[in-house]
Amino acid sequence: MGKISSLSKILFVFNILLVSNQVYGFRVVLDPGHGGRYLEPNSIYGDKYDHDSVSFMEGYRPGASVSGLNENEDVYEISLLAKEILDLTLTPMGRHEFFQILKKYGTAALPPAEPPVEPIETLISRQDGYRARYWEIDYDINRDYRLYDHQDLLSGETIEGVISRINAMKPDLVVSLHLTGGNPGKYGGMAAVITPSYKTFMHAVDYVRAGDGERKKIQKSFTDGPYGKWFIGNHGRSAFEWFLCDSWIYFTGYWSTVDGLNPDIDKFRGYRQNMITWNYRETSLEDSPGLHNPYVSKSAHLRYFRPEGRFWLREESQAESWRRDGGPQGYGGDNLYASEELLRFIRKGLLVNHVYSAWNLPKIEPPYISTWSVPTYINAVSAFLELAYLNNSRDFNRISKYKKEHAEAIAVGIYSLVHGIKAPPSAQKSLMPWGKPIDFQKYRTYQNQNYFEMARD
Repeated sequence: MGKISSLSKILFVFNILLVSNQVYGFRVVLDPGHGGRYLEPNSIYGDKYDHDSVSFMEGYRPGASVSGLNENEDVYEISLLAKEILDLTLTPMGRHEFFQILKKYGTAALPPAEPPVEPIETLISRQDGYRARYWEIDYDINRDYRLYDHQDLLSGETIEGVISRINAMKPDLVVSLHLTGGNPGKYGGMAAVITPSYKTFMHAVDYVRAGDGERKKIQKSFTDGPYGKWFIGNHGRSAFEWFLCDSWIYFTGYWSTVDGLNPDIDKFRGYRQNMITWNYRETSLEDSPGLHNPYVSKSAHLRYFRPEGRFWLREESQAESWRRDGGPQGYGGDNLYASEELLRFIRKGLLVNHVYSAWNLPKIEPPYISTWSVPTYINAVSAFLELAYLNNSRDFNRISKYKKEHAEAIAVGIYSLVHGIKAPPSAQKSLMPWGKPIDFQKYRTYQNQNYFEMARD
């Protein structure tokens, strides 16, 4: 890891210099997940720092680790490789090389040029993980890897978390790379991670305020809809009960009781929109989420919720609906399309690079749906990918041996999301890349502003 560690320091400093002067027409941030380590006590090493109670709300999540393969290290290595390939688009000679890579996947959907390749500026959200940087990190091993802002243990200054840093980079697209445990089946698999928009979470508010008969209709409508396969956090709640619980967290900061009708006052998890440095942070009771003095009473109830304040104006906006609902796949918005299109490109990459045959490619599993932080709180189209299940031997082998092939497919997929690729016909069309670009321009001209810059203007 020594060579990668040295390269990572150079790239991270280069990222910071680039952020102050956007040169190219499109910016993507590669976000390798995690990076730190779970340590106790949570009061020192945790995450989700609540500035009102001056404490961490949760322990740090270090990512999956199986038989010497560590999520935070391997996705970082894939990110570096993908950046190296995308950086080819920045020079005339590199564009010729990138064009040869593109031809393996399809034809660039651009007017004739020589070669038909446009530049993409690529940044990385963090430096190498704690193992490579252990002696630099000193007293707080998770300092540079937390998702949310926190106060420095010694100086008390605010240290921006990954979410704040990404928003400050003002990207058009974020690609967050992860691995996970578990075992989806014989051939392994991949999955998108998404969160729906405000209007979907409002079903929980309607449920709490409704009578018994109406609640049954709301539950059936939700269960039969595209978000019915909600992420089950652990045993003891159904998918719908977890949707209700996650909705309470989203709106009030509290878990709910199992029936979803009341807050669990012993499980307050803070207001995540206030754990971030951005323009939607609520700074006073007058700007609060519209609850009954939530910073004081901790008696917030969905019956009293009112969407007041800057954050809720953002959540109700058309731009957030574009990102998180509807879209090319009928639900999940541009976030889901970007995520699953990149997964389809990975399948294509494993095929054209002769890693697998068409019949045994890893399956694209249904998306994980919950109140995930990255797709919710970043003002960019956000592709969140679980690249493999490390407890599956085929997936373990795939990530161990074929990082470069994954990185190449991700780089080509990112290019296609911006400019489109005319892919050749395939018998597995639904599981191969669609080649359709995302309309990023609608965000750039949103209400006569660039939505991607509004979080940190």
